[in-house]
Amino acid sequence: MEEISMKTTILTALVAVSLVAALPVQAQSKAAGGGTSYLAGHLGAGFPNNGQGTNLMFGGAFGFFWTSEYSGAVFIDHMNVGSISSSLLTLNQSSQGITLFGVEANRELSDLVEGLQVGIKVGLTSTSVTATAPGVFTDSQSNMNFFIGPKVAYDYPVVGNLRIGGEGNFLFKSTSDEPITGFATVNGTGTMFNLLGVVKYLF
Repeated sequence: MEEISMKTTILTALVAVSLVAALPVQAQSKAAGGGTSYLAGHLGAGFPNNGQGTNLMFGGAFGFFWTSEYSGAVFIDHMNVGSISSSLLTLNQSSQGITLFGVEANRELSDLVEGLQVGIKVGLTSTSVTATAPGVFTDSQSNMNFFIGPKVAYDYPVVGNLRIGGEGNFLFKSTSDEPITGFATVNGTGTMFNLLGVVKYLF
């Protein structure tokens, strides 16, 4: 519990610092006719390793442009992973999920392709696992882990302040002990590739 509390405190501090630091920069940029904030919705698929298959992922972000080339955001994405399984057995009444929340920094590569961005994401994952074998056992476990990784994104202006596009990110995640020996869960996921459609509104 102390480890989880420490990780949560660190992430909260990072988010707070990034938001506070952005306010004067954003205000200065807007005064010069620049700075823009945005809200984004995410919907797509997550591909965790460790035999977890392909799963629906959804979430969103709040971001801001520091300059015309650089932006940052806080985000949260969630993925339901489904039943826990081993090479011989699937626990059909089990469930597991993973939530990612953190911060990201991005750079526009408009000199190469208009709308193309590269960036980095860092934050915490919250994993939950409920393992059930009827009449045998029920076990649940929650863990917090760090993640970091690169992203590539593209968005295209549709009308007014609305943009649509997509994002791919490859995240490296620290792992926790599996709750059941011989069964693969999100706790053992060390890497994740996520492919997301993005709708972004600038204001």
